[in-house]
Amino acid sequence: VVTNMRKPKFIQLILLLTLLGIMISCKTNYGFQTYVFDSGLKFEKYNGIVKPHPQTTTKKSIVIVSDSTLNYTVLLGDIGASTTIKYELKNEILKIDTVDIYNRKSFQGYTNEIFGYEFKYSNDSLIDKKNGEKYYTNKPKEKPDHFYIVYKNKVHRIKSQRSADRIFRKIEPIDTSRLKILNKSIAKSKYGINEKYKTFEYK
Repeated sequence: VVTNMRKPKFIQLILLLTLLGIMISCKTNYGFQTYVFDSGLKFEKYNGIVKPHPQTTTKKSIVIVSDSTLNYTVLLGDIGASTTIKYELKNEILKIDTVDIYNRKSFQGYTNEIFGYEFKYSNDSLIDKKNGEKYYTNKPKEKPDHFYIVYKNKVHRIKSQRSADRIFRKIEPIDTSRLKILNKSIAKSKYGINEKYKTFEYK
């Protein structure tokens, strides 16, 4: 367990060594699974240029290391914390214990704790039932290299800041609060956009 370290590389080394030891010594029905928090994107204007960026710089991950325990890690810039918590998986609902294995109800002060939380479980994701936060498996698959913006029922593919600038110039003066994330199933049925891509609609 690493707490409040100001050396992220050292944190990662300790976590890696710990996890490798667990992988060798533990057998699990669900395998060794890593879920990483997806903060999503938001748009803000800087020096007259609208840029997409993550909604938070806080990095969170849940690693299922056995049939009954998981590691929860939070990194914020150069500081971070990690702990081990027991959980129960029943009827595709993963319920996290109210304390960690050291009987603590809190172990870090960077973001909300997850003690007592329930997640909808699948091999691909964990979805927090309380606030809808999503953690996705860190699979070695190709990461989507673009997203889409729908403006006046026309779909625009955004691959770079330059392509974003082209569409934003069409709708200036832009109000970033009117850029809304479009439900993936709706984006697919209405505009034919693959569900692996994010789609925003300017309303």
